[in-house]
Amino acid sequence: APLQFRGSIIDFSEVTSFEVSAETVRAVAWEPPIDPDPSRPRVIVAPQAFVFGLCRIFAAQGEDTRPNLHVVRSFEHAYAILRVVELKFEPIAPSSNERAS
Repeated sequence: APLQFRGSIIDFSEVTSFEVSAETVRAVAWEPPIDPDPSRPRVIVAPQAFVFGLCRIFAAQGEDTRPNLHVVRSFEHAYAILRVVELKFEPIAPSSNERAS
């Protein structure tokens, strides 16, 4: 059965450097999203100001294809957006593309 999920979190909380131009961030944002369901919430946790700013550029540029993308500074805020009451993490199998690399 295909993996079912209600939302996703991208964690940039441990990032200490992020060397990418705003132009590159915009170009990536214009690409189709990995998750094709635009109604599913996606949350980026980016506590550092420089990462937060680049992620906000990504969110603004990709707003048409990722209307439910949120950029926040804390996991507490991310959990609130996703309406997480109890955390339950499970490993997922890599996709066939990831196995090939």
